[in-house]
Amino acid sequence: MRIKVRMTRAGNIARHGAGIAELDLEEYLCGVVPAEIGEGSYGDALRAQAVAARTFALRRVLAGIVVDDTTSFQVWEQCHGTVCYALKVYQALNAFAAPYPVFFQ
Repeated sequence: MRIKVRMTRAGNIARHGAGIAELDLEEYLCGVVPAEIGEGSYGDALRAQAVAARTFALRRVLAGIVVDDTTSFQVWEQCHGTVCYALKVYQALNAFAAPYPVFFQ
């Protein structure tokens, strides 16, 4: 699944150009989770943020909404952290993976 992100932050524009970029949902979430919660978070906090971020993003994708990379939607930064932390984010994202969208109210 892919998500459309309007790049507005200087660092993201430098990497992706101004305008709308289409990203793989998992790539998007790997940039959202550490940007929203911080790279010092682990365990249940990381998993909870991953579930919340995925739910928020899926709802926007299914509604056809173009999100941006600011706090108006979810802060997104290109993944640039350590490989170890990126693996922890990926594991947290997949801890609750389902073959269909799962929405929490």
